[in-house]
Amino acid sequence: MSVGLFLGIRAAYSPDDAERYLAAVKAALASSELPTYDEPWDAEAGEAKYNQLRAAARTKLDVLSPALQPLARMIVRARGAAAGPFRDFSLATERIFVPGDFPERVDAPGVPSRSLWSTGALIASLKSAALAIGLPLVSGEVPPLILPKIDKGRKLSKNDPVSQDEDENGYTMLGHFRPTWLALAEFARVAHQQKLALALSAG
Repeated sequence: MSVGLFLGIRAAYSPDDAERYLAAVKAALASSELPTYDEPWDAEAGEAKYNQLRAAARTKLDVLSPALQPLARMIVRARGAAAGPFRDFSLATERIFVPGDFPERVDAPGVPSRSLWSTGALIASLKSAALAIGLPLVSGEVPPLILPKIDKGRKLSKNDPVSQDEDENGYTMLGHFRPTWLALAEFARVAHQQKLALALSAG
């Protein structure tokens, strides 16, 4: 199933669903004694905020293909406990991440997939995942200069040993898995910086 990437819960869902999910998020965070989260603006303002911030994400993708789940399973096999939210992506891709750095899943029965993760936990797991898909880390970050190559599905250099073989579902590292990683990483980065929720929604 494909899912859209949205900056803000109000940008991702209908007004009624957004209100219901925001209430469930607040309740889940309160029960875990974590800082609350709110979006004190209406749907129109939420969409405007998304449109304003979308350009800050250095990726052409804002919809993730079903390649997310096989990527998640690959990351779980390679990184184990460090896979973080990828453990849940391997089961269901509709998720909400809230601003913060709490490292583990929080139960949230009233939201898609019935749990929350923090944007900080997602960012940490993406850094760990980078190594599993052949992306270099310099001082803990994937170098910005290679992001356009990832976005365009190109090798990082002529010496990039990445395989171009298709997996059993027809997905490739260059055409699917690395661009999916980049889209997640960029939307997570912007959401974390702006203290906004990141929602993956099938709409």
